[in-house]
Amino acid sequence: EYRNALTLKPDESYPKEKIDEIGKTLASLEQTRKEKELLDRNYAALIQQADQFFRSKSYLPAKEKYFAAQQLKPDEQYPKDKIEEIDKLIAQQELDEKYRQIIVAADGFFKTENYLQAKEEYRKALDIKTEEQYPKMQIAKIDDILLKQQQKALAEKQAAEDLQRRQADISKLNQEIEARGIASESELNSLYDGYIKQADATFDTKDYIVSRGWYYKAWDVKPDEKYPKQRIDEINRILGSLLMSQIDRDYQRFVDMGDSTMRANEYAVSRGWYNRALGVKGNERYPKDQIAEIERKIAERMAAQSGQQFESNMKKASDAFEKNNLSIARYWYKKALELRPGDAEAKKRLADIQDKMK
Repeated sequence: EYRNALTLKPDESYPKEKIDEIGKTLASLEQTRKEKELLDRNYAALIQQADQFFRSKSYLPAKEKYFAAQQLKPDEQYPKDKIEEIDKLIAQQELDEKYRQIIVAADGFFKTENYLQAKEEYRKALDIKTEEQYPKMQIAKIDDILLKQQQKALAEKQAAEDLQRRQADISKLNQEIEARGIASESELNSLYDGYIKQADATFDTKDYIVSRGWYYKAWDVKPDEKYPKQRIDEINRILGSLLMSQIDRDYQRFVDMGDSTMRANEYAVSRGWYNRALGVKGNERYPKDQIAEIERKIAERMAAQSGQQFESNMKKASDAFEKNNLSIARYWYKKALELRPGDAEAKKRLADIQDKMK
């Protein structure tokens, strides 16, 4: 209409000004429309990604995407509902994992006949999930065993209480060494050399069982090195020649089982064997040191329930693997397995590394 007016009076400025104003308004409306379309596309993309993560049970990445979508459209209810649902699922997962960890510890105590400790752990499990039947059945089974083996059970309980005292120096050294960020061959060599130094020092003082533990640590870091294996074999021969009594043989057998299961990340079972060793020789330092180390590693597992530490170890391993730093990758995959011993991907990668390094 303003254009029609201009055809009648071409020199009038008012219609021209209004036409310019309308043009700017239309341009602004078009820009607003484009911005809304972009916002809608970005929101929809975030929701789609979040839903995919959610369906695959990757809840933390899903929550991040839903939160980002909520930031784009604060009034939308869907991302809020999904975030609330994820928080509940994560809380349930953490509860389930805590229950599982306690049951693993309890079963480990039960398998090694440490019944009082097992019963205590089963009770902790029931505090978390009061309706679960398995801990109740195990407690009933333990009560029946304790009635038949009361004297033995009381002795084991006393031994277990005595074993709570830890050797802080060894535990602290383990923490300092393992806290290092291993990202290069030189750092891996430094870790290996630190273990060898401790192993050689205790070997020279004829503290053979402690020395063997350090050689095992060095061998785990560098399985291809011959020196730790040679020293371990030498220590085993020395220990074999020193086992004069049945007590010595029983103690050594329990320590060997403890060392073997600990290296396999079966901490609850390993702790039970070290307890058995201390039941034979209550004043020995090595089993106490190992129990303190196990307590620390179990605490690490519990602290890593959210998966962040495990994912961090896996990422370091994967980065090293892609760069063909196989020794570094092997180290971090082993550290990941300490937190999740059953992880299939870490096991497969270690097998692949073994094949590549042959």
